[in-house]
Amino acid sequence: MLVFATGEGEGVDPELLGSGPLSVRARTGGERVQLHPKRPSRTLKNLFQEFDVPVSQRPWLPLLYAGPQLIFAAGLGMDVRSGLTEGGVVLRWEPAVSA
Repeated sequence: MLVFATGEGEGVDPELLGSGPLSVRARTGGERVQLHPKRPSRTLKNLFQEFDVPVSQRPWLPLLYAGPQLIFAAGLGMDVRSGLTEGGVVLRWEPAVSA
């Protein structure tokens, strides 16, 4: 489940989320995300390896786009290039729990 929350700290500027269509997509390869403002963007493949995300889960983790811009990668976090701001919308991925 993709959760949109407010009041939890630094998040995506609400104006960006409301400015155009949002889409949830699967990985196609080559996508990049920048998780920290003082570090370069990196490929999802490298970050999934670094964060020890199991290979079996990677194809099922959604990517959230605002127009053509990747703003959130489930299992990794929000892209700082999406204009993170205090009081913005915090995005997080909560995997389904088996009963």
